[in-house]
Amino acid sequence: MPKHKSHWGGLTLALVLSATLGRATAANASTTANLLLNGDAELHRCTNDWTAQTPVPGWRVLRGAASVLCYSAFKWAHETPNLPSSALAGEALFGAPGADTAIEQAVDISAARGAIDSGAVTFTLAAWLGGWRDRPERATLTAVFLDETGHSTGTPVVLTDAGAKARGNLTGLLARETRGVVPGMTRRIVVTVHFLSGLTSYHNAYADNISLTLSGDVAGLVPAESVPPLARIPSLDHVYVVMMENTNYADVIRTNGRSVAVDAARMPFLASLAADGVILTNLWGTYHPSDQNYVAMVAGDTYRYGLVYYPDYNLAVTHVGDLLNAQGKSWRGYVQHMKTPCNLAINASGEGNYAPDDEPFVQFQDVIDNPARCIATVRPLADFEAAITSDTLPNFAWIAADGWWDGEGAWYENFNVAFSLAKQDEFLQSALQSLMQSA
Repeated sequence: MPKHKSHWGGLTLALVLSATLGRATAANASTTANLLLNGDAELHRCTNDWTAQTPVPGWRVLRGAASVLCYSAFKWAHETPNLPSSALAGEALFGAPGADTAIEQAVDISAARGAIDSGAVTFTLAAWLGGWRDRPERATLTAVFLDETGHSTGTPVVLTDAGAKARGNLTGLLARETRGVVPGMTRRIVVTVHFLSGLTSYHNAYADNISLTLSGDVAGLVPAESVPPLARIPSLDHVYVVMMENTNYADVIRTNGRSVAVDAARMPFLASLAADGVILTNLWGTYHPSDQNYVAMVAGDTYRYGLVYYPDYNLAVTHVGDLLNAQGKSWRGYVQHMKTPCNLAINASGEGNYAPDDEPFVQFQDVIDNPARCIATVRPLADFEAAITSDTLPNFAWIAADGWWDGEGAWYENFNVAFSLAKQDEFLQSALQSLMQSA
């Protein structure tokens, strides 16, 4: 039964304790701090943007699109504006803007192996889990006990029952907790948060204050430190990004079991490239419309909530071009049908379906407020072909089709998927084939 209940900003918190299991521990028993890194979602700046994604430090995203959402985002999203105190909830909680999202974290507990194998170590698994009003989306928490070879040592523990019925159809979190004995031979505990999908792909499932503690002779167990993951990216001479639009993944990619491939009948040139490359099967857009996605790709954040188009961004923030320049590297934005370098006109005369925001760098003040830099870096697509011929290619380039050839205009012209895909493939071949054939 609930021990206490409070309402915050439309979020309801109810604490429910499960039946507990335990055994007597040694006289020198102690209890660890939370062994999960970033269980409270406070290690990364949260977002008020309901449909944006953010990193989730400490956690590995198994699938979908995890995010760190600010509690303050609920101010506009619910009829009750009262927010939880920072002492109780902090600033942030975990959410999932994408459907069927899961994040996990593995905890090494081998330092307590002696006490564990004698059955003298207990665990406490806890979290605040919940969802949105009467929506079917909800969060669950699972802990799996593994030996040093990765085999299960006992029955997994699952915290659930945080659905709409349990919450009384209120937007909120239910505090769940369970305790038990750590199975003998356990060396790792893998904790997984599932944000189960329902009818939509927006933030309708939440989790916060995820905790795993052990009690007993566990003095050697300490929480992991927050360190950046080791990068395993090879040194690359060139990185080029080509962004197409308004196309469903399933219209391009054919899946057969574990095999994925570009539909060669619809996009033969792209299929020829993908055959020698990698298809990212867990890739999500950050926002609709386009500009937010472009900005996020080169600057790491959407920065604005709501529909924001050029020229309304005008950001005074660092982007990948700045980082490249700081390392002595070169970059360009090449745009189809741009006739004048750094053309910032929204409806440019005689330039096809060109628009300045076909590439993202015109969204940043240190480009558009510096005419010399803008002219040098935001260039017509014809310059890309010339750079191939003269062997003066930049280290990084954003290669942009105009608003017709990128799949948007071609689709809206006759609402024909096959026609749009054929035009996109035609553009990709015209822009990239000579590059692929060059030294």
